Amino acid sequence: MGVENPEQHLKKHVSFLGLLAMCVGLNIGGALFALTAMAAGFSGPSLPLAMLVSAIPVLLAVVPYVTLTSVMPTTSATYRYSQLFSPSVAIVSVLTLLVCILIGAQPLYAMAFGKYLEALLPVDPIRTGVGVLTVFYVINLMGVRLTAQIQTVLFFMLLSALILYIVLGLPSVQAEYFSPLFPNGVGGVLAASGLLFTFSAGGIFVIDLGGEVMRAKKTFSRALPAGIGIAVLLYALIGAATVGVVDVATLPDKTSLIEVAKRFMPGPALTYFIVGGALVACATTINIVFTILSRGLLVVSEEGLLPRSFGRVNARFGTPHWGLTVAYLVCVAALVSRIQHETGYTIQPGPGEKFGVDIGRTAGRHTTPTFDTTIVLIDRRSNLVIHALLYRVGIEGQALMNPGFGALDHAAEPASGINGQVADQLEHRQRVQVDLIRKIGRQRATRQRGSAIDHHRAGTADR
Repeated sequence: MGVENPEQHLKKHVSFLGLLAMCVGLNIGGALFALTAMAAGFSGPSLPLAMLVSAIPVLLAVVPYVTLTSVMPTTSATYRYSQLFSPSVAIVSVLTLLVCILIGAQPLYAMAFGKYLEALLPVDPIRTGVGVLTVFYVINLMGVRLTAQIQTVLFFMLLSALILYIVLGLPSVQAEYFSPLFPNGVGGVLAASGLLFTFSAGGIFVIDLGGEVMRAKKTFSRALPAGIGIAVLLYALIGAATVGVVDVATLPDKTSLIEVAKRFMPGPALTYFIVGGALVACATTINIVFTILSRGLLVVSEEGLLPRSFGRVNARFGTPHWGLTVAYLVCVAALVSRIQHETGYTIQPGPGEKFGVDIGRTAGRHTTPTFDTTIVLIDRRSNLVIHALLYRVGIEGQALMNPGFGALDHAAEPASGINGQVADQLEHRQRVQVDLIRKIGRQRATRQRGSAIDHHRAGTADR
């Protein structure tokens, strides 16, 4: 008696619209909000061109993938198609991909969701990440039909938020920001394209749901090109709006798209952009990554590389529930393990300082600055100023610290004031900056200028 194939119990409930929503959701994730400004730093105002160039390899790949899915739609198709060329390479690639997504990508998407929500509400990003993983685990557990329906709703929310950014941003575009168009030459455009490549590549992975798509041969031939095309068009327009409303040369590397949006979007629109854009972009990715992960574990278990129970399909919902549960638990464990890397205290540098120092709650590690500064140690959870001190690096490079630096448990001072100065509250984190830091920063700048003048005079005297 042959071994039963669990794939035959998967249910074909994904329509064209559901597949389109999945494709776009995999393409447009949190990276759009985190990396757009960074890419603009390489390309300059030619960012829309860089986005189009980055999509060329993906657009070329669409043709063979549409051909293959039209002939042989199947579950975990990226693995099955690789087997046609090299079974051993296919096994290595699918296992590597599963591990990277389980302990890297999916927990990162959840963390990003938590970080973006933290911009609106005083929440803990890791706990929020665990919460969003749990929600989409349950949704996926209840079947691919519900998964596709939720994805479709989120898709329209995401689409509306991004269109809102474009509609409000393009009228604010200023022509002078587009000159020079190629400040870093062709190399800058290519560097930005390499960074942006993943913006369009994720949607290809919807082919892994081939066993659950209705009229798969026809549906894939329409949904795959349309999904990637929609994403590329949105990227180009968002890129044009971004580089047109601000001089990208003045943007810090880690500026998010939300910071750019604050320049032209009113309050309610900005809130919707954060919710419908950043949060939903992360959510759509988390949702479908769970779907694809569980199908990947299903086929790997069929190959005997994992316990066969990982591929067992629930008779009622048509979901590989054990594989999905394992994926969920691993992702949560990977996310929660990041707590030990999250510092319990932050040292806030003064204005103009080029570094920050984090003190681990348990490890007590620190990063050595390279010049004098005054820093304030803040407990992020309670927003209490724990300590203020002068941190100095000696001539030989050893760090000479105020003896009270390690006294983390002495009497804390409310963040509303330190040394009689009222602290500024910056956004949701309410970070503290005091006049003392500004004063020391100005003194350091004065000393540096004086030192440069002395060196110049000494060199002139020697000549």
